[in-house]
Amino acid sequence: MATLLGTAGTTTLSAIQAFVLMPLCLKYLGPETYGAWLASGDILVWLQSSDLGLPNLMIQRMAVAFAKDQKQVATDYFVAGVFVLGVLAVVFTSALVVLAPSLAVTLLGSTMEAQAIGRAVRLGALASGATLANWAIVALSRSLQRTAFLSGVSLCATAVGFAATAYLLYAGFGLVSIPAGMIARTSVLIVGSAVFLLQGVQSGALGLPRLRVPIVKEFLALSPATAGGSLAYAVMNQSDNAVVGLTLGPSIVPIYAATKKVADALRGVLDMVAFSSYAGFAHIVGQGQREKVTAVFEEVRSLAMNAALVGCATYIAFNRSFVSCWVGAAFYGGGGVTILLGLQTFLGAMAFLVNYLYRATGAVTRGSLALVLECAVRVPLAIGLAQVLGMSGLPLAALLTSLPALAIVSGWMRREGIGVQSGFPRRSILHSVLRSAACALTLVLCFGYDAKDWVQLGTTVGGFLVAVSAQVIATDPSVKRATEHLLAGAAQRLRHARQR
Repeated sequence: MATLLGTAGTTTLSAIQAFVLMPLCLKYLGPETYGAWLASGDILVWLQSSDLGLPNLMIQRMAVAFAKDQKQVATDYFVAGVFVLGVLAVVFTSALVVLAPSLAVTLLGSTMEAQAIGRAVRLGALASGATLANWAIVALSRSLQRTAFLSGVSLCATAVGFAATAYLLYAGFGLVSIPAGMIARTSVLIVGSAVFLLQGVQSGALGLPRLRVPIVKEFLALSPATAGGSLAYAVMNQSDNAVVGLTLGPSIVPIYAATKKVADALRGVLDMVAFSSYAGFAHIVGQGQREKVTAVFEEVRSLAMNAALVGCATYIAFNRSFVSCWVGAAFYGGGGVTILLGLQTFLGAMAFLVNYLYRATGAVTRGSLALVLECAVRVPLAIGLAQVLGMSGLPLAALLTSLPALAIVSGWMRREGIGVQSGFPRRSILHSVLRSAACALTLVLCFGYDAKDWVQLGTTVGGFLVAVSAQVIATDPSVKRATEHLLAGAAQRLRHARQR
């Protein structure tokens, strides 16, 4: 629970940070320079994800060892993980430091702005590399099931990085403000992790530090099974700005990024459903109760699907007004792009959920390879379609790859004996009419509604959410049951509180 709450808190704070900082960056840096940074910043995210899937492998190995009271074995896996992740961090950071100037010239040509981008990317690479190495200590905390402290540190680090970047932008430090904020955040993370590690040593939770070569070889032998999937997920979700910058130019990146920002935040929330369901679903699979596995899968899938429908419909309906109130109408990419991005968010979230839970059945290698194949097709397709269709090409490429990926992995689930319904469940004529009316209203608002200010926008969005959510609850039995269960639990807690 601490892990889930910490992740949710950090995700929420990061989203708020992005919404606040983008207008500041556009004001103090300009669209072209900021667009070049966004394009190059995607690569920094890839660097942080270049962990070969080792943190998850470390968590599994160390958790088993701690459960058996074999703290020396757990310590051996921890030290080996620190070594391998440290080497990866040094190698990838060094490579990006060397390549940063060339990357900047590719985006902006031989200009003063390109030199500034190169310096900023180098600073950002140092922060990203340190974050990559720090995953070893995060893995240790999760294997010990002591996540509260580092979850709090992560929240504080995000807040410090946010404050540092905002202050430096206001003070006139320019582009260096962004990587400086990243370094401030990483510094807090490292200090917090060092305190956690020291506490672990003093409490006797760890054994003697020693580097065992067989464990290093084990990590290197097993990591390809998960490394590809981890990196593919990062590239598919963090490459659009780079593709737009390289194909359409840096000045277009802020327009695309602003148009997509709410969709990115929504996707992060939807993916948390998969992350939080993984361990519990794997446990049920291990019990061998296929009927229960199917029932749980369908319930999770239905809840996620309906949450995605409500979120994506709201995004499509009001993104035009949101972007206009936020950074100005000039940074809105258009209704067509918004609709495609909304559909991409919905379908992409559902495809990832099915793939992630498929891997929870034990098919880690096959599920990871499916993500790798999807990524290998999507990125070149996005580049090609962007050159022909502009910004619309990127979400269209995602739709064309997510749909077959969802169908294929769902088929694999059925072969495992887990019944997966294809498409939407059948509804009555009234329910179909209600959903059709909701879709029509969404399109009308997308192209015809302009909020004058934040108050009007918030009021309208609130009314839309209530109406659409009520329609979903009324037409989907699983959502209705979950809502009733949630309300009953809240009422019971309220009664207990009153009795006290």
